[in-house]
Amino acid sequence: FYFVNVTNQGFVINDELSSTNGVFEPSDSDFRDFYKKGIASLAEKNDIVHSAPSGHKFKHPSGRILNLFIQAKEIACNEAELQFIARGLCLIHPQISWSELESVYIDSMGIYSLVKEALTFSNSQAVIENFHSYEGIDKLIPPTELDVAIISASTSGSMASILIDKGFDLSRIITLIDTDSKEKSSLSLVTLGSDNDILKKDNSLYNYE
Repeated sequence: FYFVNVTNQGFVINDELSSTNGVFEPSDSDFRDFYKKGIASLAEKNDIVHSAPSGHKFKHPSGRILNLFIQAKEIACNEAELQFIARGLCLIHPQISWSELESVYIDSMGIYSLVKEALTFSNSQAVIENFHSYEGIDKLIPPTELDVAIISASTSGSMASILIDKGFDLSRIITLIDTDSKEKSSLSLVTLGSDNDILKKDNSLYNYE
């Protein structure tokens, strides 16, 4: 078994507390995958996926009509969970150096505390800018190489596509909660695809027009 320290420099095995058999030593990729499963379990525990009442559907800001609505702000219900997820946000995609960021653009104030915690953990002085979802996305100025955009949740990938048109590289866009993998438009923290228990509970949630 392994004891792993989660630091702003990455995942570090604590050799003094760990007991290894010399056969298997987990890699950074293993730690990231394991950590993502922990975040996904919090998403399930905290019921971030809401289903529409019978006879009703949700119309999303993207224009998509679905039986489900994702409340990304509900993924953490206490300080410990907030810190756990924020650390994952910093570490799961190591190609983004959070300590060097200048600006973080978010689509909703609902995820402000999560992003703020991630910046604190990484000792970053970056400024958080809320562009107010689709209402304000057209007003965004072209980003610098030290900027990143955080999308709270997505079912279509359309917001990420708009951000790419605005000049963001897909490797600088993170979708916190995605319904499926959209590697061509953004990175993701949690993917609620067909293999995830959250959507397996009620497959009708994923029906849309």
